[in-house]
Amino acid sequence: MENMQARLNHSAPPEPQDAPEIEASSEPALAPTPAPAPVPERPVYQSSRPVRRPELLVRKKRPVKRILIVVIAIAIVVLVAGFFTWRMLTPSSDGIDTSKYQAVFLANNTLASNVYFGRLERISDGYYKLTQVYYLQQSQATTDQTKDTNVTLTKMTTQLHGPEDALILPREQVLYYQNMRSDSKVVQAILQDNQKN
Repeated sequence: MENMQARLNHSAPPEPQDAPEIEASSEPALAPTPAPAPVPERPVYQSSRPVRRPELLVRKKRPVKRILIVVIAIAIVVLVAGFFTWRMLTPSSDGIDTSKYQAVFLANNTLASNVYFGRLERISDGYYKLTQVYYLQQSQATTDQTKDTNVTLTKMTTQLHGPEDALILPREQVLYYQNMRSDSKVVQAILQDNQKN
């Protein structure tokens, strides 16, 4: 019996000891913070289209940009070539037909002749340029009975001072100019002289 009582005493829980007294402080006690209210989750929008990754979009845009740049460059080259072809094939606005020879009549006779023949082009608003330049030269042959005047077509490069085959003419000195036909005697003489040289 004593054994049993000893066992019971031994298994009995210890008596609670007095808890230390908490000193009252003069500061008011803080109220416990309430837990945050739960945030409702937003529904996730799911598109019916397949999702495309941004890197795939960038890869697809690069070839399009390159193709666009190439197309624009080709268009610019075609436009410039077309403009220059049109300028070469059409007569200029001042009536000069570049496929023909012109006769140019000057205002004064300060040069060897007052008319020159060749290919005329306008190089600016104030000047013309004549290339493959020819002019008429008169020579007189006298005999006992007659006095003959011969007119020959002379190339300007044969002059004593050896000029180049170009003549720059101020617009004020040009009275007028004419496009010559292909059956003109002057044009035929120029073509024959070009074939010799």
